[in-house]
Amino acid sequence: MKKTYSKIKANTGLTIKSDKTNGLNIGSSILSNTTPIIKSIILMILTAATLFSFSTFAGDLNHCAIKSHSCQFYQCAEESFQCGHSGYFQAFATPYCSLFLSDSFLQKNSNQAQAWLVDVAACLQQAVKESAADNNNMTCSQVRLKAIQAHAQCYYKTGFCQIPRNDRMRLVGVLIKDTWNDFDILKQGLEIQMLCGPQWQQNFDKE
Repeated sequence: MKKTYSKIKANTGLTIKSDKTNGLNIGSSILSNTTPIIKSIILMILTAATLFSFSTFAGDLNHCAIKSHSCQFYQCAEESFQCGHSGYFQAFATPYCSLFLSDSFLQKNSNQAQAWLVDVAACLQQAVKESAADNNNMTCSQVRLKAIQAHAQCYYKTGFCQIPRNDRMRLVGVLIKDTWNDFDILKQGLEIQMLCGPQWQQNFDKE
């Protein structure tokens, strides 16, 4: 055992002593006792670990849970991206999600529309999560654009075309009031119109 200690000390400069409790006791000032080469290696490892930790957390939303009838996902996403008060999560996603899933708003709609509001909220959150998984280096502007661009497909897939017309008009009335001058959102409105248009025309013809 003494020979092993001697070799370690000779190669690294570390002072290692026998200890009754732990067997080995490495001095508290390891870096100060190491050779320049070993010190450089240790610093490189610490630096790489720090950078890796930052890069994987910045846009990683795997730890953010998507729950039915909940908007908490956006709070978790904001903590990761930190886009601030003017960013997508705080300025758009959370306010509208909270409004549309509130009991007071849900009760104004038919049962079919209520189920759709819950489903589309989960779809939009999942779209953000998948976008973040595809690109961990997204900027806040890119996050917003990707999230907005997911609206038309989420609306369509979750059955927006089938909910009663009065419910659709109520929803559009809320959105258009504050977003009428947002080109990206207006584009999504036009895409929804194109996706649902044929079905709405058929329903109109039947009436």
